[in-house]
Amino acid sequence: MRAWAVLLLAALLAPLGQAGEGRGDLIVLVAPGSHVGLPAGALPLHVVPGFVVPDASDALARALAATPGVVRIQRGEPLELHGLPTAAAAAPDHALRLTRADPDDLAPFGADGTGVTVAVVDSGIDATHPDLAGRVAGNWRLVDGAFVPAAGDTNGHGTHVAGIVAASGASSGGAHAGTAPGATLVGLDILSQSFTTTSALLAYDWLHQNAAQQGIRVVVNAWGRTGEPRTFDPDDALIQAVDRVVDDGVVVVFSASNHGPIAGSLSVEAQDPRVVTVGAVDDAGQIAPYSSRGPVEPAKGGAWAKPDVVAPGDRVVGLRSQETTPDPATDPDALHREMSGTSQAAPHVAGLVARMLQANPRLAPDDVLRDLRESAIDLGPTGPDAAYGQGLVDAPDALRAALGQAPLHDNPLAAGGVETYDDATQAAANGGALSLAPAAQGAWETRIPIKEGATALAFEVASATPAPGLDATLTGPAGAAGSWSGASQEGSRTVLRGRLDALPPGVYTLRVTATLPIALESHAQVTLGARAAPPDPRYHLPQPPAAAQGVPARTLADDAILLARSHPWIAPALAAAIGLPLAWLAKRARRAPRPPGPDAPPADPQPSRDGST
Repeated sequence: MRAWAVLLLAALLAPLGQAGEGRGDLIVLVAPGSHVGLPAGALPLHVVPGFVVPDASDALARALAATPGVVRIQRGEPLELHGLPTAAAAAPDHALRLTRADPDDLAPFGADGTGVTVAVVDSGIDATHPDLAGRVAGNWRLVDGAFVPAAGDTNGHGTHVAGIVAASGASSGGAHAGTAPGATLVGLDILSQSFTTTSALLAYDWLHQNAAQQGIRVVVNAWGRTGEPRTFDPDDALIQAVDRVVDDGVVVVFSASNHGPIAGSLSVEAQDPRVVTVGAVDDAGQIAPYSSRGPVEPAKGGAWAKPDVVAPGDRVVGLRSQETTPDPATDPDALHREMSGTSQAAPHVAGLVARMLQANPRLAPDDVLRDLRESAIDLGPTGPDAAYGQGLVDAPDALRAALGQAPLHDNPLAAGGVETYDDATQAAANGGALSLAPAAQGAWETRIPIKEGATALAFEVASATPAPGLDATLTGPAGAAGSWSGASQEGSRTVLRGRLDALPPGVYTLRVTATLPIALESHAQVTLGARAAPPDPRYHLPQPPAAAQGVPARTLADDAILLARSHPWIAPALAAAIGLPLAWLAKRARRAPRPPGPDAPPADPQPSRDGST
């Protein structure tokens, strides 16, 4: 039976279908070059050969499955977001510090993401937030199968993700800036009507058609499909669409999902070897219990390690959409919200990728994935593992790798050293000191990360004036780690000091109390030992064939150019090494007699010795 006849019969019989038959979005993939008639209301796809049929019946699905040229039928599957609000704490946010993505560490590279556009496929972006003013190039919302311009974010998740990428820090004095504060953003809202693989597939169809025009080089996805089975299938429609956008030259970043610590709990999309998969750690670089684990075990072929890297995702302060309801439990102030999840880790890496692409626009997605892995700090067992992947992203080393330079591995987590936490410097509004107010019931708290390999913690709290009853407690993952009393008077200052050695890793809370309000200063030092071995650079997933479209893969010539840029002495040395021998050869050639060629004119007759010619 011809395809059009099958579809016509299905349309006629659909109202008479079996009782209890289901309905839902249908994803239909067809063989390239085949001519399958589109049912009424179908949405053609450009990113993969096929179409989407909204709210299709099971009868239509069966008819399409029997149509010549149709190679696969899928129902839309629900997706979930990977970020949850957490109780806001009056303590510093160490996310940028952990990966050295703060302005001080990255100033030498001169790259803040300017000129790179990051698409946030989520719930939209609140472009009115002062931290994003003038840098949201567009917001589109999926409405009845098409993306239309639509501002705002009523859910808030997308704005939080967008802020971790590109917040300027204007509303927090720089305390809660994004990892790429110069980047441009584009929002694609796929939550407003339904949040399924169908809406995500349509988003990637839009990206395939519009990414080049919009200048989009990075896409961040803080969501995924986590229903059973989670076996990776390269022929899945959404996976094919994601891979096609990667082939277009766009770096695609996915959160690992929040179903840890179970092994093999990654979302389906996060298992894709073509994407950057990001798990979550806390301030101390410890894997978050909820961060999903690998490895990926496909139905066919060998397994591979995922996630690729980890980044800060626990208790991250980001931007609050002004369209959401304020919540004192999760919002440290009117413009910010604290959330936890791999949803917060993925945009941290996406912003770092924007910086890498500004530093070297010729990087292809596979280059970025390789550079992130090989510059990461190996935190788990040696080599890639199912929890940390290759390790914690390190911003300066990732930029060095993007520029063709060897990573230095000089992060204190790898090289050892002393980390200083001077919270008093974060309270300029209080004259450089932290106020201890009666409203806080005579107490002030801060968080101090104690990382793996820490050998000592020393802290000092002080008041410039007499402070009756000044005391402190330190609480870690296993409960109280110690308490101190008997603060000493040193001139006009009251000083309390404490020290602990060989603390188990984790995030510790230092709580300071006094009987009267005082102006408090707090300083802490954590001493780290060097790690036993640098990261293993041999971790490579099977690389796909070179992309037919988009940004070409980095070549040996590109690496030579980057090497010359990063080491200015190389160019003149090469010029001398090549030019001097060439000049000598040219001079020698001028001196040597030139043999006559076959077309040379006859030589003038020379007189013989007796004068005859």
